[in-house]
Amino acid sequence: MIGLSNGTSTVTPFGIPSFTATNNTPVIQYAEVIVTPFVNGCAGVEDTVIFAIKPTPTVDPVASQSLCSGTSSTPITFTGIVANTVFNWSHQVAAVGLVPTSGTGNIPSFEGGANLYPNCDIVAPVYVVPKANGCFGDTVFFSLTVHPLPIIDAGFDTTLCLGQFIIPQGIGYTCVGTSFGFQWSANPTNAGGTTPLNGQPYYPDATTVLTVIGTDMNLCQNTDSLKVTYLQVSPPQVFAGLDTALCFGESINLCAVHNGDLLVWDNGVFDCQEFTPIITNSYIATASHVNGCYSKDTVVVTVNPLPIITANASDDFICDGDSTVLWGSGAGLGAVYAWDNNVVDSVGFVPDETDTYTVIGTDVNGCKDTAEIVVTVNPNPVVLFSSNITFGGCLPFSPTFYDLSSPTSGSVTWDFGNGNTSNQLDSAINIYDSYGCYDVTLTSTTPEGCSSSLTQQDFVCVNQIIADFDPDSFEQPISDPSFEFNNTSQNATSYQWFFGDNDSSNAVHPDHTYDEIGLYTVTLVASAQDGCTDTARIVIKVRDEVIIYVPNSFTPDDNGLNDIFLPVLTAGYDRTEGWQFKIYNRWGEEIFNSEIIGNGWDGTYQGEPVQIGTYVWTIRFKDSQNNKIHDFTGHVNLIR
Repeated sequence: MIGLSNGTSTVTPFGIPSFTATNNTPVIQYAEVIVTPFVNGCAGVEDTVIFAIKPTPTVDPVASQSLCSGTSSTPITFTGIVANTVFNWSHQVAAVGLVPTSGTGNIPSFEGGANLYPNCDIVAPVYVVPKANGCFGDTVFFSLTVHPLPIIDAGFDTTLCLGQFIIPQGIGYTCVGTSFGFQWSANPTNAGGTTPLNGQPYYPDATTVLTVIGTDMNLCQNTDSLKVTYLQVSPPQVFAGLDTALCFGESINLCAVHNGDLLVWDNGVFDCQEFTPIITNSYIATASHVNGCYSKDTVVVTVNPLPIITANASDDFICDGDSTVLWGSGAGLGAVYAWDNNVVDSVGFVPDETDTYTVIGTDVNGCKDTAEIVVTVNPNPVVLFSSNITFGGCLPFSPTFYDLSSPTSGSVTWDFGNGNTSNQLDSAINIYDSYGCYDVTLTSTTPEGCSSSLTQQDFVCVNQIIADFDPDSFEQPISDPSFEFNNTSQNATSYQWFFGDNDSSNAVHPDHTYDEIGLYTVTLVASAQDGCTDTARIVIKVRDEVIIYVPNSFTPDDNGLNDIFLPVLTAGYDRTEGWQFKIYNRWGEEIFNSEIIGNGWDGTYQGEPVQIGTYVWTIRFKDSQNNKIHDFTGHVNLIR
């Protein structure tokens, strides 16, 4: 397949169009194109055109390669599918060690470039371009990486004395983490009788040199050595003291016991001098002789952090008489919290006043911290209220209630005793629609939320006023025209009397004396606080001296005995004319009238029996001797 899209069956009258050649084989492919000319339908002499299609060279994938600084690389051989392909390679990082930086053909082994920590990897991208039969293939990429050699530290040269040992401890530094392998050796090899191992005690019996090979995670290696000078003398003895613990901020003296010529502490500590450690640390005391022998001992000083104590309250803003609970926190399990003011941790109590409470928290290490909290005790209100009127006689009754609480209420609840409530501040009006006495309760709440209540029993009474009274006599002769009035009114708070002779009184039970004979209507007006009134009237008489008998009661029950009320005059009156007999009820209403002598009252009014009670009667008649008109009045009790 050479890439002619029309094949060999169709040609154009103008020649072969442009096409893309394709050759997927490793060798050159040839294609013959026969050209036949036509004119007026006649074929001409044929010609042949030959196309040579060359294959595209390729490079087989090349693996990237890593090596350590100073080590040799593996030779790199390039291959491809087209024979006699020439491979051209190049890179731009000479430090990788591959010099020159470009070439043709395979890459021979080379030594990795110089590279030492703290430098990290040197990476050289390498580009390979294949060429065959004058054609170039696609570029292939791979990389060469040179890892740095780690820095290895074997430690400082040291001097040991009889019985002492050294712990070989290699330290490595590299770019790829802290995982190292260390291999130690001794020279002379028999100085310690065994092979030294990293992190293990090594007891030499002669001066020796210890060498360590450190291998990092890239398997790159480096070495370091230290000299151990061994002396055949006894080392000094030293005791740094017992491990101890203290709390942050506390001070300590470290005093070592030794028999050396010189004692030195690390971490800036001076023997028996007080200092304040800020973190947990190990302190090494080194005692040495002038011959170079020394011994070490270590003491650990643990610095426990101070607890961060918090003072807590179930409620730090309370009302007088309320309880609260205080507790400390922050010192962990096993902690002890001690409060002032006789407060017990996590036990409720009732504060007397606003105060500051302090707690000391001690953790299991004996370390302490202090915290405090203010508990504010707000006073409860002193509740008091009044009303413009507390007694009434008319419905509806609408008194106004005034809040007199101290301090001034922030909110209130009124309960007026008749099912009505209100939250009106300062004053409130309530309407009572039924008679009775009512308890009134005011609950006052201060702006701080403290509440108190006051209930006044029967604070409001609304009762129907009934005006009523009785004179000591309904009739008095002109010789003794004085009357005493007994006030029997109900639910009134003030009274006004009118005696029928243009005189009046505000007394509860007044006395009154008349100047002339006659009938007088006595009126009592009973009033309540709300101005509601009721009126009662009784007619009394001041009479001339006439012989007359009037019963004071009768029983109109149709039993034939005392059924009719009738005054009896036995002397002093004209039997032929001028007779008038009347009956009035307690309100002064006329309910019976007769001008016929001997015609008595049967206890009815308009044909209906009247109520049991006291009624006023009047009699008018003419004096039989001087034609003077006499008026008598009195009262009769109707009984059934």
